[in-house]
Amino acid sequence: MSLAGSPHRVRSEVPGLLRRHWPLLPLAATVLFLLAPLPAGDATASGKVGPADAASLLLVFVCAVQALRGRVRELSPLGVLILGTPAVGLAVATVTAGDPYAALPGFVRYLQVFVLVPAAVVLLVRDAGEFRIAAGCFVVLALVQGAVGVVQFATHTGASYQGEDIRAVGTFGPGDVMGMATVVAYGLIVATAAALAPGLPRTVRRAAAGAALALALPLVLSFSRGAWIATLGAAVLVMVLAGIRRALKVLLALAAAGVVLVGGLGVGSEMVAERLTSITQVSSAPDQSVTDRYTMWAAAESMWRERPAAGVGLKGFPAHRDGHSSLGLSSGSDTAGAGQAYVRQPLLSPHNMYLLILSEQGLIGLTALAGGWAALLVAGLRRLAGGGPVRDCGLIAVGLLAWQLTDFLYADIGGPSTVLTGVIIGLAAWWALPPRDAAAGLTRKEARAQDPVRMLVAATLPRLAVLLAAVASVLIVAAPLVVAVLAPGLPDPGLAVQCTRLTALTVLSFGIAGYFSAALRAHRSFVPPAAIYVSYNVGIIGTMLALHALWGVRAAAAGVAVGGLLMVLVQLPAFIRNVGFGPARAKRAPRSRRDRDRPTLIAFGLIAPVIFFAVFRQSQVLVERFLAASLPSGAISHLNYAQKVAQMPMVLSLMICTVTFPVVAQAMAAGEREKARRRVEQDLALASLAVLMGTALVIGYAPQIIQVLFERGAFTHEDTLATASVMRVYGFGLLGHCLVGALSRPFFSTARPTWFPALAMGAGLLVNIVAGAFAVGWWGTYGIAAANAAGISTTAVLLLTGLGSRMVAIQVRRVAVSIGRLAVAAVAAGGTGWIAGPMIPDPTVSAALGCLLVPAMFGATGMAIRALEVTALPGQIAQFSSQLTQRFRNVR
Repeated sequence: MSLAGSPHRVRSEVPGLLRRHWPLLPLAATVLFLLAPLPAGDATASGKVGPADAASLLLVFVCAVQALRGRVRELSPLGVLILGTPAVGLAVATVTAGDPYAALPGFVRYLQVFVLVPAAVVLLVRDAGEFRIAAGCFVVLALVQGAVGVVQFATHTGASYQGEDIRAVGTFGPGDVMGMATVVAYGLIVATAAALAPGLPRTVRRAAAGAALALALPLVLSFSRGAWIATLGAAVLVMVLAGIRRALKVLLALAAAGVVLVGGLGVGSEMVAERLTSITQVSSAPDQSVTDRYTMWAAAESMWRERPAAGVGLKGFPAHRDGHSSLGLSSGSDTAGAGQAYVRQPLLSPHNMYLLILSEQGLIGLTALAGGWAALLVAGLRRLAGGGPVRDCGLIAVGLLAWQLTDFLYADIGGPSTVLTGVIIGLAAWWALPPRDAAAGLTRKEARAQDPVRMLVAATLPRLAVLLAAVASVLIVAAPLVVAVLAPGLPDPGLAVQCTRLTALTVLSFGIAGYFSAALRAHRSFVPPAAIYVSYNVGIIGTMLALHALWGVRAAAAGVAVGGLLMVLVQLPAFIRNVGFGPARAKRAPRSRRDRDRPTLIAFGLIAPVIFFAVFRQSQVLVERFLAASLPSGAISHLNYAQKVAQMPMVLSLMICTVTFPVVAQAMAAGEREKARRRVEQDLALASLAVLMGTALVIGYAPQIIQVLFERGAFTHEDTLATASVMRVYGFGLLGHCLVGALSRPFFSTARPTWFPALAMGAGLLVNIVAGAFAVGWWGTYGIAAANAAGISTTAVLLLTGLGSRMVAIQVRRVAVSIGRLAVAAVAAGGTGWIAGPMIPDPTVSAALGCLLVPAMFGATGMAIRALEVTALPGQIAQFSSQLTQRFRNVR
């Protein structure tokens, strides 16, 4: 839309443009805020949060809000993979670093530049017009910075170069000599691509050609060899992609401009010639900057050879540099001029992004980052080769990405302009990863827009997320007070505060996971909600195994945070596919306050029972930690390790109900009560069989299992014995945990979930609190574990009796007798393992043989006492396998 015309028309159109494109304001600010000069006397802004970085954080926040409101474009699975994989490599490099806490700032910076900002750009830029607006900001930034640089050269007020203050650095100062060269090169590439692109108006192409020629001068005066090389390569690529004729015209124009500027007017001709010579020749006495660069490249390669998989860790290059460098490396580089005094800057990076990643993140990080960039470049070139509209956007995106990838051969990240790297990757991904078919997407959106659950999510999820994030933030800030109240008398309260802050993140993750579970159950999707317990425990155990040597007990707290995140992520694909984040808001008539609040009230009625049930269940952990705070050092660790390992049989047994539960839900929805009753009884019997067999193994071979998993480093044999003893006590509550997980699902499968499971869980929690308070003084950790078993068993009994009278008319007495017979078989099998386990000294061999002995004894005892579930086990296994296969086929 043109704004040409009267001032009144311009004033009337601008507000409309701002309303339509307001999400682009933080993106434009991220680019244009780099016009702000550095504070006086600040040699470098590296490591500091500048205005552009703050704008990028606002950009990410706006993107998150828009995503929750369903107002961003959808990414394909390939896009999610390319943009999300770098986070995995960064996490590995952080946790495996020698000092993970020192690596955290690097993790945040890399996550900002290579994951969050690119993803925000891809999701927020909705069409080619908005892409052109973002690209135009680069040209504006380049023209202003370039003009400042030319003035610096002309007035000898630039950075010091060969004894003269003539180096053009713009507002970035001598501490970031590559800053101006980088932004000017970005603008030159955008202008060149726009000048060559077919389909743009002639006036736009002519203006772009003039801007490209104007930007060539400050780029030359930057004396930045890496920027010259990258610009030449990217410009040639853009010219070739645009067409041979156009390429020849631009080359002739650039050659003429070079002759006039350097040859005719003599603008830095000698210095430019010397700089060009230094690129291709290394004399017997090369300048020290070249020597330092090659020395640091060799040091980076040496670091990688020492730790090829994960590198030395983020921010680890400076600490390991001297141990891998030759004596030819200088102590730093001299900077001065542009209004700043002389500063000796240390050499903290190899000035090669690929080698920096390789040395600090190893092959894992290099594959995740560079592999994604290469995929974007290839996909962008393929889309350009296919033709189609908005070709100018493709030329700009491919040109910018090619420049960045070439420049990384001679430079790395650092300084205020680093944030633009994330914007460029985002623009390249926008072009290379187009949205799905528009017609199919429109049909899907129209169908989903009528979904009441989706409308409910759109109305309530953003508020819930903000509320949970606020509560988590308050808990993080108030962690010292929380520790003082809940765990008085700890010998190391500082460590407890750190762990509390890590686990405080679960306020957000648990709340969102519970919300996702409720929404998915409303859509009759039961597999992802059931998988949250598996992912939660896998996250805890995996994190403890990976970080125990580095973080000690903090690894357990980090495992809880990771497990909570996995609970969300394991449901996220199904949630997006079935529910989504809400339809686009349509104009509608004004409503009363009561009508506006109705969705929130409905949401509370649907989700609150599930959330309270989950909160009461997770509160058992809080109760245990509170009671164990006064016990000797190591008690909480023993409880944590014992509980997580002991719960694995329960998690595996619940997979049975996960596969068959859709049959129960469908039968209940169709009013087929008898079919639902038979299915529930079969599930309870089969799940009880599985969990009791696992319980027998856990109780019988507890010392051997703990020794194999954890006895190394600071985890001594005494810790093994203490943890194994606690795990045996926890084992008596595994049946209760299994039954609670299985019995709660029929309650939550109705159109409106009942509050009965939450009340039953609250009663069990009360038993846990009272019994634990009395038992901890007498039996310590054993009393806490026993109280846990008593509380969860109480809940299981209440749910079993309540299910028969309220939901499904199961034969409670018959189910109880069946479970009792299986319990007898478990006692016999567990006792056999308890006696036989110590007879074999090697714990690994003993545990392996126990996996054969315990099931054999369990089956023999079950046959002897005529446990029907044992005799019918072969047929049930075959039926379960068939249902599992069919279920996975339906998922695919």
